[in-house]
Amino acid sequence: MDVLKCKLTRRFFIHYFAFHLEVCDPPSVQNGYLTDTDKTLYKYGDKVTIICNPGYVAFNSDATCMSDRTWSPVPSCTYVSCQLPSITNGYYTKNAIRVTTTQSYGDVINPVCVDVGFTPSPSTPRTCQANGQWSGQEPTCAPQITCTSLPEITNGQYDDGGTGQPLYYYNHAITPICNNGYYIDGPTETRRCIANNTWSGNDVDCLRIICSPPNPTINGQYNESQQTYDYGSVLALSCDIGYYVSNNAGTNRKCEAKDTWSGYDPVCQRITCSPPNPIIHGQYDRSQAIYDFESIITPICKKGFKMLNNVIERVCEGINKWSGDEPQCTLVTCNKPASFGNGWLTPNQQQYDYNTTIELSCHDGYEVKDGTPRRTCFEDGSWGDLPLQCIKIICNDTSYVKHQSINEYPRISFGEVGNVTYNYSFFHLKDGSTEVNCSANRAFLWKTTPDFGW
Repeated sequence: MDVLKCKLTRRFFIHYFAFHLEVCDPPSVQNGYLTDTDKTLYKYGDKVTIICNPGYVAFNSDATCMSDRTWSPVPSCTYVSCQLPSITNGYYTKNAIRVTTTQSYGDVINPVCVDVGFTPSPSTPRTCQANGQWSGQEPTCAPQITCTSLPEITNGQYDDGGTGQPLYYYNHAITPICNNGYYIDGPTETRRCIANNTWSGNDVDCLRIICSPPNPTINGQYNESQQTYDYGSVLALSCDIGYYVSNNAGTNRKCEAKDTWSGYDPVCQRITCSPPNPIIHGQYDRSQAIYDFESIITPICKKGFKMLNNVIERVCEGINKWSGDEPQCTLVTCNKPASFGNGWLTPNQQQYDYNTTIELSCHDGYEVKDGTPRRTCFEDGSWGDLPLQCIKIICNDTSYVKHQSINEYPRISFGEVGNVTYNYSFFHLKDGSTEVNCSANRAFLWKTTPDFGW
């Protein structure tokens, strides 16, 4: 019994000391300290509180002594920093020096606006706090200087960029603009709201735009002539006959600004023509490098050629522009002579080129009229004035009969029969006949040979 009691007593003391033994040393805290600085040992389950030095923050401010003689969680102090905040149209300073990087716990910065005439709102300093955030509100740069609207411009207005506000902030720019047809008398300058709540520059006046007459043009004139012209007036230039606007200036000019016409001064230059294209198988009656306006030239075809499209003359009527069509010279031809009988042509064809020679041959008893059997194709496309004809031969041979017995032979052609008139005052027909035929060799052939007696 005493042995059992002894064992139970021993177990109790072991269990007691297991839970009440001082097992943890004080924790070591960098950049901080414990609130309880009197104890040197801590029992299982004891707690401590950590306080960090300025600029540091305790992420685990309370720790507990564990049975394995460690502290949980491990107490520590972490360095505190604040990201530099932004400010539109401004920046921050520390000790009057602009800062651009992350700041430490406790650092104080001041907002500053970039533009003159603007002030931060709120303007209070901001401090980097233990939680890594900045004290105070985010400031904005608000205008401090304002200007009221300028007086209205007669026949104009100010362009304020579309704000349409009765008040304008510092450095706000406005530009005077005149209505259409008016101009600013004096320099056109942008006006700004400046530090003393006034506008820079001077008030302007908008005057009506007028133009003096444009410079005169030699060999040309405008459709109107006045001392002055209103804005928007349009003048039309016309060059004299035989001249044209040579510098691409255009013929219409508009009054667009004070004494300012659109375009530039036109130049009226004499119209000339370069030589026309050469004529194949022909030429013009004269040849020169340049022809004046209204010069007349005549196309001429070479010998043996004729004008196909009936171009008589050409006139220089525009810049390098000749009137009419391009002349065309074609070879002269002659048609086959009019049809005829009692003969044939050599060569025999429907059409003949210029200078071709043909020959007419007649049948027996026929001869070529006027005695010229050859014809040549002339330049005018004709065979000449004499027609080609085969006419019957007329008999005129009277050598067969004594002339004193014949008063007159008949005028008959080849193949015809006629009667001879004899001198019946001295002769009488004793035998035969007075009839004769006309032969192919121009001789008379008696039907029966007559016998005339005294």
